[in-house]
Amino acid sequence: MLGLSLVPGSEKVYLNGTLLTRDVDYSIDYDLGALILFTEVGEKDTIRIDYERYRGGLGSAADYARNFYGVTLDLPFSDALTFEVSLLQAADSPTPLGDRDKTRTMPNTHTVSGVVGSINLDGFTAHFTWDTTMIASHSTITCG
Repeated sequence: MLGLSLVPGSEKVYLNGTLLTRDVDYSIDYDLGALILFTEVGEKDTIRIDYERYRGGLGSAADYARNFYGVTLDLPFSDALTFEVSLLQAADSPTPLGDRDKTRTMPNTHTVSGVVGSINLDGFTAHFTWDTTMIASHSTITCG
């Protein structure tokens, strides 16, 4: 099982490095993510499958490509005081994947940040967490 919501035609299936042909060498159910090979596979054979998934909810199509970025920074100030700072962002491309006139949504950017730390002083230990979530939405409006 490859998972739900595969993009039809996006798969490339390889057996021992040889690209297979859909409906000749294998069959695929895009909704269920099920792949059936029409040949026997031995334990020394290698299968590689490259594919794309729709990122929309429950298999719906996405209007924009989404990129994920993130960074985590560990700051050990001393044996007694440590901090970890994280920043993660999911950002939609400003250009829709399909026909601009049929696009139903605007591109979005979601940012999550957090700080985790601990203090250790002569038998006293304290841990703390501070999380923030910032959601920003932008749209590109074209005239003409």
